[in-house]
Amino acid sequence: MVEYLKSPQEYAEYYLKKAATLSWWRLNKDEKYLKYCTLAIRHYTDAGQPDEAADVYLRLSKRYPKKEKIYLREALNLSDSLLPEIYERLALLEMESNNFMAGGRLYRRLTDRYVSDDKKISTLEKAIKCYRIHGAKANVIDCLKELAELFAQKDNLCDIVKIYTDIVEYIDDRSQTSLNIMQEYCFRATLGQLVIDTEHTENGAEKLFMKLCMLNHSFEESLLGKFAIKVINSVKSGDAISLSYHAKRYDEAHRLDDWTISCLAKISRTMKRNLASLFV
Repeated sequence: MVEYLKSPQEYAEYYLKKAATLSWWRLNKDEKYLKYCTLAIRHYTDAGQPDEAADVYLRLSKRYPKKEKIYLREALNLSDSLLPEIYERLALLEMESNNFMAGGRLYRRLTDRYVSDDKKISTLEKAIKCYRIHGAKANVIDCLKELAELFAQKDNLCDIVKIYTDIVEYIDDRSQTSLNIMQEYCFRATLGQLVIDTEHTENGAEKLFMKLCMLNHSFEESLLGKFAIKVINSVKSGDAISLSYHAKRYDEAHRLDDWTISCLAKISRTMKRNLASLFV
């Protein structure tokens, strides 16, 4: 027997070796293989080695394709340090079973594993797709907010404007808290579009503002809505002094965040540059 073994880890390794040495012609080979692997998992868990126990589940998932999803779930329940490919594979299996909520959660967990912003963005977009299919609006909104922050770091205004608009469209709660949040994102979407308009001589901010007012009826008469109108009018008239005046007044009363200040500064610089070019 195995009385000479002292630690749970030694027991786990012993049973894994037993599983590996099963001959192909042996009767009840699959039953014994599963038994030995199950014992190895139990002893690795007792030894406080969840990663090793998860690795045994991965072996089982490859050996028994019909139960692949079950074993991958168990592996991920034990360990967060598995390769991203494992998350991706299980997410696909969940989606094949029309379990899009589980697929979204897996992609969301995978986002935290990545360091690269590009990988985070790609994985978050997959999570959003799953949550949208499932109809999980709150999860969609949470992912969109995180996606907006990532795009803000990359200064990708076109995507930011789209995301902020999507968030406003997805919020269907009409509590005062939600309305205040919607007003914030309505303003951010409008301001982002104004930066794009001034840099590319476009005129999309007014149309977007009207669309956002339709989605959130309280926006136009809110403090942020009124401030947005003043900024739009300053840009339309090419009056950088007026823009600075209204921005300063609002900041003194309500404090502008860094992103808003950055956008207003970009608009102001572009307006001044465009004015100077008229005299060249």
